[in-house]
Amino acid sequence: MKQRENFSALLLVTAALLAGCGGAEGWDEEPLGEARGELLNPNALSPDALNAAVLTDTGAGGGEPLHMNALSPDALNAVAPAALNDPGRLGDLTRQLMKYALECALDPSQSFTFSWTDGQGVVHPEAYRGLVGIEPKWLLYPLTEKGQAWVSACIASRVNWYGLSLTISARSAHPRLNPTTSAELSNYTMREGAFWGNLFVQNPHLHACYYAPNIAHSRSRLRDCATGHLDPATNTVEDCGILDVVGSCADHCDPIITLGTSYPGCSHDSGGETIKQVVTAYLQ
Repeated sequence: MKQRENFSALLLVTAALLAGCGGAEGWDEEPLGEARGELLNPNALSPDALNAAVLTDTGAGGGEPLHMNALSPDALNAVAPAALNDPGRLGDLTRQLMKYALECALDPSQSFTFSWTDGQGVVHPEAYRGLVGIEPKWLLYPLTEKGQAWVSACIASRVNWYGLSLTISARSAHPRLNPTTSAELSNYTMREGAFWGNLFVQNPHLHACYYAPNIAHSRSRLRDCATGHLDPATNTVEDCGILDVVGSCADHCDPIITLGTSYPGCSHDSGGETIKQVVTAYLQ
C-alpha cells in the first residue's frame, strides 16, 4: 500500500511538472559532450506545468497529490493515475513534468516506458530516457527526502518562461552536477541564480533566487525564472508558476567559496532552515 500511495503522490506533481521518464525529443543533438549531463538541454519546461492548480487537481475529481514511489510499470498500472493518462491539457502538462523529472533522476542508460490513450482512442507509447542521473535508483526504490529535493531542484532549474530550449550549466554539491571539464567552466561563466524545494510533498514548493549583478544578462538570455519575468507593459515581476522568486541569493544563500561553483545552501525564509539540495545555474 505504501508504494502505491507514494507513487500516487508524485504522479500528481508530475501532472504539473514533467512529461515522463526518458528520451526527450532531439536527444541525439543535445550538447552534452564530456559534461556528463551537467549541461542541461532542452530546458523548456512550461511554467504552466508548475501551476499550483494542476498540482492539487487530479483531473478526476480527486484532490490527493501524487507521491512517487518506485517507478516500476506494475506500480504505474496498479495506480492507473488519471493525470498522467489524461488525454487533455492536464495530461500534456503531467507528461511534460514527468519527462523532465525522469531526465533529472535517471542516467542515460535508463528509461521508463508507459502508454496513454487520447480522446480518439489512439494509444501513445512513451519511452522517457534519463539524462543527469541524480537519483537512478528511483526505478527500483522510492525517493528519499533528499532525493526528492535533488530532483525538484533540478526540475526547477529547467523551467523556461518562454518555453524555449536553452543550454545551461547546472552545478551543485551533488557529484552528478559537479562540473569536471574546463570547457564548461570557461564557457558558462555568468551565474544566474539558485533553485531548491520539494515537489513530492503534500504542499509542493519551489524557490529561486538571483545573482543580482547578472539580472539583465539572464533576462537577455531569456532565462526569467530565477529573476522573475518582468512584464514590459506593467513593469511588474511575475513568478514562473509556483516557482517562488525569494530575492537575491546574497540574502538567502550561504556564500560561494570557490568561484564558479554552487551555493552550498539556501533558505526561502529569513532565519529559516537551510536547504543543502540546491542547484546553481550558470549561463554563457
